[in-house]
Amino acid sequence: MIGKPRSKSSLSLSLSLSDPKLSSPPTTKRATPPALSKRLLAMLLALALVCSGFVAMPAAFAVEPTGPTSDETIAPLATLQITNVIVTRISENQITIEFTANESSGVIYFDFRKNGSTMMGVFARPITQAGANSHTFSAPRDWSTEADSIIITVTEGVEVVLVSTYAISSLGVAPLIPPVVVGVAPTIAGDATITLTEGYAKLTKNYTIAGTPAPTVSLVGAPAGLSITAAGALTIPAGLKAGNYSFTIKAQNASGTVNKAVAVKVNQKLVKPTITGGKSKVTLKKNYKKTTIAFKVKGFPAPTFSITKAPKSIAKKITISKTGKLTIKKGIKPGTYKVTITAKNSQGKATKTVTIKVKK
Repeated sequence: MIGKPRSKSSLSLSLSLSDPKLSSPPTTKRATPPALSKRLLAMLLALALVCSGFVAMPAAFAVEPTGPTSDETIAPLATLQITNVIVTRISENQITIEFTANESSGVIYFDFRKNGSTMMGVFARPITQAGANSHTFSAPRDWSTEADSIIITVTEGVEVVLVSTYAISSLGVAPLIPPVVVGVAPTIAGDATITLTEGYAKLTKNYTIAGTPAPTVSLVGAPAGLSITAAGALTIPAGLKAGNYSFTIKAQNASGTVNKAVAVKVNQKLVKPTITGGKSKVTLKKNYKKTTIAFKVKGFPAPTFSITKAPKSIAKKITISKTGKLTIKKGIKPGTYKVTITAKNSQGKATKTVTIKVKK
């Protein structure tokens, strides 16, 4: 959005240049009559103000802006805004000026200059619609081939809402002056956290990356193999091991830089429990001591253990730990007993039967 300068000199120009006669300057020089009409005096006064009273102010989209002077910029009173100004010389004597307006009314004055001061011609054009507008200036006149800058003055009613200068550069045919587009700092939108599980397939996550001009996009601190395109397609190859990974998506252009932190969490693969190892038959003497049997158990999430089947006579004499160790306490009477232990998680369960024999 462009600032809206307002000064007494600017206001006078907007009122004077509204005279439709300025939309088509004379092509031949004539002697000035001894007595000037009031209207012609007003016009000459307005032109004098253009030469002495208007100052250029910077705009983000200006080509070689002249910069602000003193206190010409004050708080805006009007609501009209002009953005996305593009000045293009499309032939030796033809210039197109495009812009975007947020309202459908207002007048723009195009003041073509030579060497920054000599006025070549002033032309008034209306804002035709809210949105995209375009005006083309084409004629075999001096201003179209010799003008090297243009002062654009935008008015809304009696308010001057923009005064800005653009260089037309050297003479010749396009592309001497490339289009000038308003710069917009980059933005990145998309997931900040990605959760995967071991064994996942190659994955592509799309991020929305915007900015003018189109930003360059890169990854900072990402695991080997990850990549991202200029359009924001993030590719995570298969094979990352369980763990947490953090990196940054970086988008950068002439208007700024933005970073988006991304965290990738790879969970361990979900596995149904299995019980291996450990004895399935235990033989004890009559006066045995406390005995422990360790089993090798796999599964994710980590399984829980329980004794799901045991004779009542020995139920208080056997226990199983959180890690799957079966303990046989002292005091079981001689005999043969079958005990079933179970390992269980969200993926299922596994059982193992152990036969305990106590000799007489």
